[in-house]
Amino acid sequence: MALGVSTVTKDASSTATIWRENENAWRTLVERSLKGNDLDAHTSYTDDGLALGPIHRPDNGGRHIVGREGLRPWLIVQRADDPNEGRAIENLGADIAGGATAIEFSLLALPFALLSFAILETTVTFAAQQVLTNAADEISREIRTGQLTLTNTTQSQFQTKICDEIKIMVGSTCSGLVWDLEAYDAFTDVPKTIPLTPGGDIDNSGFGYDPGNESSIVQLRIFYKWPVLIDKMQASMANLPSGETLLYASVTWQNEPF
Repeated sequence: MALGVSTVTKDASSTATIWRENENAWRTLVERSLKGNDLDAHTSYTDDGLALGPIHRPDNGGRHIVGREGLRPWLIVQRADDPNEGRAIENLGADIAGGATAIEFSLLALPFALLSFAILETTVTFAAQQVLTNAADEISREIRTGQLTLTNTTQSQFQTKICDEIKIMVGSTCSGLVWDLEAYDAFTDVPKTIPLTPGGDIDNSGFGYDPGNESSIVQLRIFYKWPVLIDKMQASMANLPSGETLLYASVTWQNEPF
């Protein structure tokens, strides 16, 4: 219910005066419409306990609060959060035709999806790296104890052996596999860096196959060009010019006197 007042004013004290002069007459009309029901019985309360009565009296000490500048146009904002691109565009067209002057996009799904993809990509890459490390440890143990030598394993068979150890993650073809097995006279001769071409790719021109003899110092290096599964992650995860991630595991040891 509302009380219409013919006089418009921004002064709070003047509004209060007008209200007091008209309240009794207004109450008489309303109670007549209510057929004897108490007007104050229509008071309700908010969850915070604030009373919402049928009459709101002006505050004598109050001041006029301007909600917006009178000449400034209204801004009608329509939120757009439909996950279907085609349907979202169609809905936006209808909203604009219906008078919307601004569009508010809900972008929570996009960062959440990117975060989920990043976690998935990192987890799979870490698992592949761990498989590569385990393969290097297992094969190096066989060489160190004399189970794998030049006399019983060819270079092709050695390649197959590495592939068998890691194919659970990379597939049976092991297309990105690169490895190097070399024997050295001293530990100081063992290379400590990854050989790269000027273009940033792995340089395998000096790689070979030599498991050494008894008491030889041997190093096994296994590399794998791991494809970044999610295209959006290539910029942050790839470290090869081909857009792949170079996984690397190495073991250095001295053969036992077998």
